[in-house]
Amino acid sequence: MSVHVNDTPTTLRFCRAQHDDGSDKWYRMCLSLARQARGLPGRYASAWEAWEAADRKHPVDSAQVDWSMVPRGAPLFYRGGEYGHVATFIGVTKCGPLCWSNDAGGHGKVSMVNPLWFEPHWQHYLVGYTADLNGYDLPLRIPDPPTVSLKVVSEAARQDSARQQGGQTPGAGPSVIIIERALAHLGYLSWSLVDGSYGTSTMAAYRHWQETLGFSGKDADGVPGKATLDRLGAKFNFKVVA
Repeated sequence: MSVHVNDTPTTLRFCRAQHDDGSDKWYRMCLSLARQARGLPGRYASAWEAWEAADRKHPVDSAQVDWSMVPRGAPLFYRGGEYGHVATFIGVTKCGPLCWSNDAGGHGKVSMVNPLWFEPHWQHYLVGYTADLNGYDLPLRIPDPPTVSLKVVSEAARQDSARQQGGQTPGAGPSVIIIERALAHLGYLSWSLVDGSYGTSTMAAYRHWQETLGFSGKDADGVPGKATLDRLGAKFNFKVVA
C-alpha cells in the first residue's frame, strides 16, 4: 500500500483547521488526530502502543528538554492513564513551546497548549517524540544527534567517583549528562542524579547496562567501553566519538 505522508506545514494546517472550525469530534481520539493530520492509516489502538512500536524514538527529560532541538510537527508522546497521549509539536514561539492537542481545551476540541501542560492537569508525563508513526517515517527535520566523547567519559568514570558529591572532571559534564539521561530512561539511575558527575551511582547504573548486554567481571566495571557506549548511543540517538 502506498501512503503519502503529509509534510509538516500540511500537518499543522490540519490541526489548525480542527481548532478553527470548533470541531468537538476528537474526544479521546489523540492518535486518530495525529495520524489523520499526517495522512496515515490506522494501525494501533492507543498512543502508548504507537510509542512502544515506533522505531525512531527520541526520549527526552521533561525537566531539561531543549525545545529548540525538537523538530516542528513531531508527535510528542506522554505516559499516563491507560492509553497514554500524543500531541503535535508546533515549535518554539514568542509564547514559548506549543503543541496541538485534543481535549486540552475542552472535550473533543483541538487547542494549543504548552507541551508540559499535561503533567499538572492530567498527570501525563512527556517521554519523548518519534520520527515515525504507525509504521511510516515522517518528513521531519531532525537535528544532528549530540556527541559523546568516549575518552572524556571514560576518564570521568575513573576520576569522579573519588571526588566530592557532584564533582566533575573538567569538560566532561555535557557528555556525562547525555549518558546519565539514557540510563535514567532505562530506570537504572535516578533522575535526581543526572548532574554531569560520573560518580558511584552513575558507575553502578552503567554497570547494570553492561550486564544487560551480557558483559560480566572486568568487562562490566561501570566504565564505558566503545561497544557498550555505541549500543547505548544507537538506542538513545547520540553519536560516540573517540
